[in-house]
Amino acid sequence: MTSIEIRSGSASGLICKFKIYIDGKYIQDIKQYSSIIIELEEGKHQLEIKDTGAFSKSKAFSFEVKEWNANKYIFIQHAFISYTIEIKEEKIDEKNKEKSNIIDEDVLIEDNRELKEIINSSILKDEQVKIGIKGSFREYLICTDKKVYIIKKGSVTGHFFGNGNFSIIYSQITNVEIDFHMLSGYFEISTGGLENKRLNYWSNDPNYDPAKQPNCISLNKSCKDKFEKAQKFIMNNIEKLNSMPRDTSNIKQEKSIPEQIREYKELLDDGIITQEEFEIKKRELLNI
Repeated sequence: MTSIEIRSGSASGLICKFKIYIDGKYIQDIKQYSSIIIELEEGKHQLEIKDTGAFSKSKAFSFEVKEWNANKYIFIQHAFISYTIEIKEEKIDEKNKEKSNIIDEDVLIEDNRELKEIINSSILKDEQVKIGIKGSFREYLICTDKKVYIIKKGSVTGHFFGNGNFSIIYSQITNVEIDFHMLSGYFEISTGGLENKRLNYWSNDPNYDPAKQPNCISLNKSCKDKFEKAQKFIMNNIEKLNSMPRDTSNIKQEKSIPEQIREYKELLDDGIITQEEFEIKKRELLNI
């Protein structure tokens, strides 16, 4: 027997849920942003899901259970009138005790096909990826040795074509916050040039929907822990930068007002500026 975890994203309504059938047999309902674990024999099976919401759509697909992929899970999510169904497999090497999505202690990269395509693209050229994780929707947080990226795709995030790409170097980040209540919330990166406002995971207003904010990622219960690790990673990087001694060798000391006036007087005496220009600069420096 092998354990298969079925995780649910959003259905077509706030109180809607999915009905789960395995090999034609009804198993149970699964609520939004929750999961169930089913024991299955090895071999080929068929999963059928039915959204109980307004669209009442259903979809069936086949999958195979193997002994080695005991960590396999199936993710289902309603997206308007279609479903996104993906299989994630994590193979554990019993000899080395290493997971395929974790390279070392400082690296956390999910085994997600779209995420891998982003990481392998030219966006992250010459950068070493340390964190690569997915939010509730097609929202991805990528932390490299140089920058933090938030990549957004899909209609739920407001990108019917192309993608959104928000990036920031660690020194420009002022705070990283997770606002989470009950089963939902959001991850937010703060910087001096962005306005912070209270957002709502369930909001239909694009101005208050975290999925549509460039510096935010929507969270559900299944991904919250990973984003907490990412939050700690980013804040640790910021603390390291702040603790590094500053190189002041190339910083020029600001000259005093009398010294600046003398310099302008020399320019006047050398005929480089006019008497009128000198008087204007002098009044500016003396604030008169």
